[in-house]
Amino acid sequence: MVIVLIFVLHFGANLVYQFGRTVLPAPIVEVTDRYIVPWFHQNYLMFAPDPAREIHTFLYRVETDTGWSNWKNPVYKYQLEHWSNKFGSGSDMYDILNGIADALYNGAHYAHFKGQPMDDDWFEMPGFKIAQKYIFEHSGVSIDQINAFQVGAFTEHHYVKNGTLGKTVLFQPYPIKRTAQ
Repeated sequence: MVIVLIFVLHFGANLVYQFGRTVLPAPIVEVTDRYIVPWFHQNYLMFAPDPAREIHTFLYRVETDTGWSNWKNPVYKYQLEHWSNKFGSGSDMYDILNGIADALYNGAHYAHFKGQPMDDDWFEMPGFKIAQKYIFEHSGVSIDQINAFQVGAFTEHHYVKNGTLGKTVLFQPYPIKRTAQ
């Protein structure tokens, strides 16, 4: 009986994930996403699992009167919480910070398409603006103590070549943003 219940819940979650997004209440869809996406998401090309090939991470550092901080990875503590409890609030911050990382990564590519981007071109990117807001609110340093800050997107690209798993890394720092003194 328990096994039947597990199968019914699993396949019910799949049905909600595939067909219930516009019909069912948001809390039900959110719980279903947290169950399905990490383990069972597929792109349906030959029904093969679609693992992440690129992982973008939001990094930042701040300059105060004592100098530059080390690069900080704000996502790591939420990632650990997300892994230990898929339904906890750490999952929400994990998703938000990964969204910032994706926006910074995409913004860096967009800026390079401009040819010779000026610093203001970088600072007008939506990802930069959201990252700036995060730093001012969550860095643990008062806004009036921050002389400058810098953000960047660190990317791990995973691939398979000749049957061997490989990885390349890319760090795309944005220009340093000076704050008004």
